[in-house]
Amino acid sequence: MAVAGMTTFTACSNDDELTVTAPAEQAHPVTLNLDFNLSAGGLKRAGRPLYSSQALQQVNSMTVYVFKENAGSYVYDNKVYTIADFDNATAIGDEAHSMEIETALTDGSYKFLAVGLEDDETYEALSFTTTTTLEQAAIQLTSGKKASEFFAGFTNVYTVDANTQSLGVNITLTRAVAGVLGYFKNVPYKVLAADGTMKRVAKVSIQLNQNATDAALVDPATEKTFGDGSSYTELMSITFDGTVQYDEAKNIYTCAAVTTGSAGNPAKLENSFLVGGYSLPCAAITGGKTMKVVLYSEDDEALKTYPVQMDDSSTDFGLDRNGFYGIGHKEADNNTDGDLDDGDDDDPDDPNTGDPDDPVDLSKDQIITITVNANWSAIHDLELGAAE
Repeated sequence: MAVAGMTTFTACSNDDELTVTAPAEQAHPVTLNLDFNLSAGGLKRAGRPLYSSQALQQVNSMTVYVFKENAGSYVYDNKVYTIADFDNATAIGDEAHSMEIETALTDGSYKFLAVGLEDDETYEALSFTTTTTLEQAAIQLTSGKKASEFFAGFTNVYTVDANTQSLGVNITLTRAVAGVLGYFKNVPYKVLAADGTMKRVAKVSIQLNQNATDAALVDPATEKTFGDGSSYTELMSITFDGTVQYDEAKNIYTCAAVTTGSAGNPAKLENSFLVGGYSLPCAAITGGKTMKVVLYSEDDEALKTYPVQMDDSSTDFGLDRNGFYGIGHKEADNNTDGDLDDGDDDDPDDPNTGDPDDPVDLSKDQIITITVNANWSAIHDLELGAAE
């Protein structure tokens, strides 16, 4: 009778197959003591949008997903925890929080995935199935949205058995997007069009291969690939309507220098224009062009195109997560004397401290350098090739 209470036996004769139905695995209460550490490359002050290489972050929501070991892989265990009131109102860089969650887990080995977002509406809600492995977990942009910051991290293995009452889970999250900044000066007012007429430049557009911008794996091993490089999507742009001043003799758009930056009006040099934002990470496009800068007319004609390249002239580079890609150099806005052109920035974490602002001169067919700040995870030098 005791055996019958544990399993069910079905048999009609010695030749019949014996069927055994095992009881469901028993879950037991476990307290998760979660310690979150957001690594943004050092304490930095707030600022949105992205106007320099400062490694800022502002995670306003945190979600934890549970993955359980099954046949050598960690598979989504159909458990998700939304951490309420995870609001980084101070918008600093590195940050730590501790949370406690009461849950129930069956015996086995677990890994925990944490995803921190700045803007929930930017990305599709993460929806995993019970066959999704940790390596397959991906995040996708909402249609029509531009990338915003998100941080991600997963733990080492934690084991749960009948004696487990609590787990001290430490999760370190790192930035999972790339930062891109465009800093330009002497933007042409008019450019010779294909029909032989001079047409007004209405937009400077920074574009990325289209297939690189829609989704990315949460796993730090980037496996996202590009298409063939023939189709591009606009990552960010600077528009020039009829109200922007220009110098017809010099054929450039003009504006006054901003020596003391403020929200929405960053410090910048005279006759310079600045734009910044984020991109999902992506792998290299073999034999193609990853990024380009295009000058457009009012009727959306591409007047001039600059392919973006590394300092070794390669154009098929990838965008690394937590890498900052700057077209032109932009110092942080904490200069002590307000003079952006002397490069006296005292940021100890910035390897380019002492370098003056150096926006790209679009009135010349020159090589344009992109740098990546060490506050982020890597330093890259990118350039714009001769205009096409």
